[in-house]
Amino acid sequence: MGHNDGRITAPVSIYDIQQTLGDASQDLGSLANSANINRNARDKPIRHANVGEVSEAERKAANYGFQFNFANNAADLVQGVTYLKPDGDWWKRMNDFIGYEHNAQPPMSGIGDFSLSAVTAKKDIYFRNQKPAWINDLTLGEFPALANYYPCVVLFETLSNGLKSRRVKTGERTFAEGGDPVVELTRQEVGATPRTIEYMLCGFSAKKTSFDDIDVVGQYVSLPSDDALTGTVTIRSGISVDFEFVYITRRIEAGKNIFELVKTYNGPLNIDGTKNARFGVGTTGDIALVARITNNEEVAFTATRLSLAVSAYPTLITTAEPSRYSPSEMYEMEMSGNLGTATATTQLRVAPGETKYAGFNLTAAAYRNAAGGVVIPSGEAEADMNINFYYNNALLGGAPMLRIKNGSSTLGGGGLEPIEPIEPIPAL
Repeated sequence: MGHNDGRITAPVSIYDIQQTLGDASQDLGSLANSANINRNARDKPIRHANVGEVSEAERKAANYGFQFNFANNAADLVQGVTYLKPDGDWWKRMNDFIGYEHNAQPPMSGIGDFSLSAVTAKKDIYFRNQKPAWINDLTLGEFPALANYYPCVVLFETLSNGLKSRRVKTGERTFAEGGDPVVELTRQEVGATPRTIEYMLCGFSAKKTSFDDIDVVGQYVSLPSDDALTGTVTIRSGISVDFEFVYITRRIEAGKNIFELVKTYNGPLNIDGTKNARFGVGTTGDIALVARITNNEEVAFTATRLSLAVSAYPTLITTAEPSRYSPSEMYEMEMSGNLGTATATTQLRVAPGETKYAGFNLTAAAYRNAAGGVVIPSGEAEADMNINFYYNNALLGGAPMLRIKNGSSTLGGGGLEPIEPIEPIPAL
């Protein structure tokens, strides 16, 4: 038999090991300690007192060659595991390579940084390999060192008094009890206040299926993975959506190709309103606007009331009167280059990673003076314009907010160029 596609089978030879590992050494001792060995393989050289064959039960009892780290304090736990190769005076057995899988995947994958928001309000953290499984891959439940431990998420957060809080949550079953090991993390239990929290994934000796503000008595254990099992979770008050506004030459009408783009605001306008935007005003004082909306969340959202609202002349809102809005007409746009068609709609579904175009008409939001300039009525009057997203009948937040004041537009107090009027439109 020998070797094929990264797998070694009996009878095994030095040549089979060389070819599979990509190691030119002809010495068994060197090959048994080769840096090219995939430590995630179930069958591989390990430290064991047996001179001859090591049985599957004996390999399992030896934790398949892994040494785990333990700590009574979460902050003291050293991440990762050590593969104990048969170095020094340990026996080097050629039979240890029988069944070796060079393409074996680690028992667990990391999940990196992630966020929780009003839409993506829950994260299921699975304690297993997230990549396509290979033949005979190890699972966390097969290690005796982990048998009585629960999958665990630890949150580290610095409090206002400078102390570091540690909160612990585990799964329902130990690794040995089987099932799909998972810990559910929700925005509600973590706390909805916007902030970034450090997390760590590990095993824990006590069952704790809800978070606590104090350490729970027990022992922590590291887990075998090729990825970092630490990162951050960001709690967001709104949703992660990118915007780009374009204003157009004409009033939007359903089913017509009349939406040639005039100017584009380049770059995303995020929901936190950190960037500025531009818009145009037509000859009648109507504002016609198209918004490019990209969903950065992990789940789809359906905006059941996606509306652009601004106070209508002559009634203007001020910062002291934030509730006096007039809704706009809304359309789902199909854009092709600089042209588009429109379909009237009251809701817009945007899948994860998807980009949709929404069109809006705001009637009599501004007016022209005798010289042809577009102005907002006199004095210090202001008007606010925002897009509201609803998901499952819950308001997710408004974005962006564009303030119109005295013929110029500002956002958060920053200045922008004056509102640019659009040339008269020929009759259709």
